[in-house]
Amino acid sequence: MQGWIDGFQKSIEYIERNLSETLDIGEIAAKAALSPFYYQRIFGALCGMTVGEYIRARRMTQAAQELAGNYSFETYMPPAKDPADTVSYIWIPLKKL
Repeated sequence: MQGWIDGFQKSIEYIERNLSETLDIGEIAAKAALSPFYYQRIFGALCGMTVGEYIRARRMTQAAQELAGNYSFETYMPPAKDPADTVSYIWIPLKKL
């Protein structure tokens, strides 16, 4: 039982270390020694949200913490080729609050 918990903890640590990178569910699930399908099901049952929602929430929290110490909003905008993509990236999660 402890091995399963350790594997899941390693996957969470992997997500936290790589928040600024593109994350792949296959790589995340591999840290817990689970298939992507089962990892997502277990993650949802334990955390009450999907892996994608968790990653988005952590990125939003990290951005908010960085913005709290810096008044230049443009500095922390996620990269996007189309400004509409950037706005929806921020606005959609905020609408859920």
